[in-house]
Amino acid sequence: MVGWGAEASDDMNNRGARIIGVTDSSPAAAAGLSTGALTTKVDDQLIGSANALVAAVRSKAPGALTSLGFIDPSGGHRTVLVTLGTDQGRR
Repeated sequence: MVGWGAEASDDMNNRGARIIGVTDSSPAAAAGLSTGALTTKVDDQLIGSANALVAAVRSKAPGALTSLGFIDPSGGHRTVLVTLGTDQGRR
């Protein structure tokens, strides 16, 4: 988990980070992110891989209000605001 309650992996068919898990009651869940979504942007930074997503999120301070662009599992393009948490104590 990267401080917002979502886990991602690379998507072999699309540029972005595929969400493979969302923790209940996490910032990601509160923003409406769901398993299967393809994350494409954090603030103004394009996301091309899971590593890029992790780096973008970790570059922000806990409590930062961050814009997240993604394609939901039904194919709709969405942008939401996420208030980042902390991943302290999680590995």
